[in-house]
Amino acid sequence: MFDLSGAFRVNDVAFYEKYYGFTHQYPELLEQAAYGLAEWCGNKLKEANLIAVPGCYPTAAQLALKPLIDADLLDLNQWPVINATSGVSGAGRKAAISNSFCEVSLQPYGVFTHRHQPEIATHLGADVIFTPHLGNFPRGILETITCRLKPGVSQVQVAQALQVRRMPINHWCGCMTKAFRR
Repeated sequence: MFDLSGAFRVNDVAFYEKYYGFTHQYPELLEQAAYGLAEWCGNKLKEANLIAVPGCYPTAAQLALKPLIDADLLDLNQWPVINATSGVSGAGRKAAISNSFCEVSLQPYGVFTHRHQPEIATHLGADVIFTPHLGNFPRGILETITCRLKPGVSQVQVAQALQVRRMPINHWCGCMTKAFRR
């Protein structure tokens, strides 16, 4: 079973009371649930009967940051800053002026309270600053993530860490231009 609700993404009963505002009705299933980020949890997914599908923002953030954390390249004393923008379809199906493609410019929401922040931090094993935005496009997601590298880390090491995990980084090599090096 694939759970899209978010009710099994973290194996901790207290998490749901604190961040989702409900007492978990099936705490015995939390230990059975496998987090569905296939790039890191692939072996668990093969055997799982319950797969908790990660949120869209957490997926994008983890795919970008986890390879760098695993390679021990980040200075986590300075929390990564994740500015994420989703299209209006990410705001749900409810008809509202605030969700109208024509009415939205760029609007932050859930600042310091968005439920995906603790999901991201839990699965990265690192604190993050997360600010979600609603953008004026119909669907999709864009995350700009700023983080501090440890002293002496080179762009080659960063590229290697991302390539080792075969991350879907679009045009990574294109970033290695003169403008990037400035």
